[in-house]
Amino acid sequence: IQADIIAMMQRRDSEIAQTSGKLQYHVASVIGNARGIILALTATILLILMISWLITRWMTRPLLDLSRSAAQLANGDISCGIREILHRDEVGDLSQAFMRLIVYFRETAATATKISQGHVDLEIQPRSEKDVFGNQFQQMILYLKNIADMAKHVAHGDLRQQIVMRSEQ
Repeated sequence: IQADIIAMMQRRDSEIAQTSGKLQYHVASVIGNARGIILALTATILLILMISWLITRWMTRPLLDLSRSAAQLANGDISCGIREILHRDEVGDLSQAFMRLIVYFRETAATATKISQGHVDLEIQPRSEKDVFGNQFQQMILYLKNIADMAKHVAHGDLRQQIVMRSEQ
């Protein structure tokens, strides 16, 4: 009987060893699969972060360019320029409007330069009724032409002209 019990215990030990070996194999397999999944998830997260960074940069770069140009214009520097933005969204619309604004400032500066050099023969066409610079340049040219006309009469001896400076009115 003792030999039977020892044989039975040896069989059980053998079965336990086999089961333990299989269990170790399966645990190692699960750990290996988990490592692969963790590696794949890490790579996916890194890829998503990189794509997000690129998209954010793609979206904010035009706004940063516009911001720099606005700062230059605010300081009176009309030499600023912006790259044409081909977005068909609000950023693209803002870019187009900003480019038109820069053109308007440059035209206005050119007009002011000509007036300051004595060119009063300019034909100023305001862009709208609300175009303050265009309308005021028109008024300035008319005023300067009137003063030049009065000066011409006085230079020819016609002292009947009454000269009243607007600052004295």
